[in-house]
Amino acid sequence: MRIGITKEQQTRKHKEPKFNFTEYARWIHSNNIPCVVCGRHDIEVHHITDVKRIKGKRRDDSRVVPLCKSHHKESKFGIHIMSKEDFYENVMDLDNLLFHSSSLLEEYLSNK
Repeated sequence: MRIGITKEQQTRKHKEPKFNFTEYARWIHSNNIPCVVCGRHDIEVHHITDVKRIKGKRRDDSRVVPLCKSHHKESKFGIHIMSKEDFYENVMDLDNLLFHSSSLLEEYLSNK
């Protein structure tokens, strides 16, 4: 008789739980996290999807930032109105958005 885990338990593949974007987006809104560009609180969650410059999946639910409605898609300075290149050059560069995204995800995961 063995003490500890069984051979079956040793060989069973460990599955990571699937990332829950809905829960993450709710957390962003409920913690009143402001727009990373201007600090306003009327935010929408923006997926960072620049395939040319980011390795990995085109849409990753953990790679998001809060943007106010103006910086998201309601004004001429919105990332979905301007070209992404113009947004990165004139409003906020991609590296800065990615920094905010990873910092936010780290904070979320540490509070779970």
